[in-house]
Amino acid sequence: MRATWPPILRLVLPMLLGMVTSVNVCGWLSVSLVVLLALMAVLLLLMFVFDKRPTVHTFALSLFLFCFIFGFTWFQLRYERVREGVNIASHELKGIVEDEPQWRTKTFAVRVRDDRRRVLLYLRHADDLQINDSIAVFLRYGLQSTCPADVRDTAFADYRRYLFYQGISGTSYVPDTEWMVLHRADRLSLPARLRSLRPLIGRLYRERGIDGDEGAIINAMTIGNRQGISHDLRYQFASAGVSHVLALSGFHLTIIYAVLELLLLARVVSRRWKILSRSMVLVLIWAFVLIAGMPPSLIRAAIMCSVMTVSGYFQGEFFPMNSLSIAAFLMLIANPFSLMDVGFQLSFLSMLGLS
Repeated sequence: MRATWPPILRLVLPMLLGMVTSVNVCGWLSVSLVVLLALMAVLLLLMFVFDKRPTVHTFALSLFLFCFIFGFTWFQLRYERVREGVNIASHELKGIVEDEPQWRTKTFAVRVRDDRRRVLLYLRHADDLQINDSIAVFLRYGLQSTCPADVRDTAFADYRRYLFYQGISGTSYVPDTEWMVLHRADRLSLPARLRSLRPLIGRLYRERGIDGDEGAIINAMTIGNRQGISHDLRYQFASAGVSHVLALSGFHLTIIYAVLELLLLARVVSRRWKILSRSMVLVLIWAFVLIAGMPPSLIRAAIMCSVMTVSGYFQGEFFPMNSLSIAAFLMLIANPFSLMDVGFQLSFLSMLGLS
């Protein structure tokens, strides 16, 4: 029997190829958005014209080119938007703290976003800042671009490239006298509340005496916080070939799903209550993904778990390759820069090898 590719995979592969092409040309080749949209419109018209049995190959080629150009355009739009964030002619920034401050060697790294950009600020004293606090910053030294096409410093080129593909337009050091808190976050949105639970859980571990290397491992394997892991401990895990257990992925989510299913679904007989119970399990799983910081490997596993659960609602057959393709499609549509994340690449390649 001739093997057939999942329909979603047929859309994802050319889109992925278009994004990879865009990665290699962004920065030195600027393609007009109007031209790309015109090509997509022409190809879309061709797909309707040639959607007949005698011309099925022409239709398939038109669909392939359409998805390729869509992936190329989608990635380039994201690239240009992040790149233009550092070119905004203003030394004043009013934004919202996006995540809890992360301690570096001598400063706190704080991610701040406004209506048009996201930046990474280095502050000497920011341990009292919380998610969704509104701050005003005077960028005396301006912003240093993270765009790979603009970076000339080879010592930090890789790190700035990493920041750029995290959606950070630029970085800047801000003295204590050049920033202030405008408004403390009193009412957080549900996602922000869930994200703010991670430092609280870490503090709870320390209060219960779970600290040191043991506490660092538990923090990494339960809430995805790996900051406390020392260099020696990382080296020991890497030498043993088990460093992957410190990164939250489908393995950890499978354990959580199995425990929740045992608690909520084991004794449910009615189909109606099974649907309700499985929906509750999905809500709890996505809440855990938000608490853990939404790493790509965990998002991929949560999407595949959701597809499996929804297919069970309709008593359909579950195909791992279909759910893997859907996960890749949704993640790349939501954020095309996910393609450049090592966690995304390793997660999907490992699952592709198992499928």
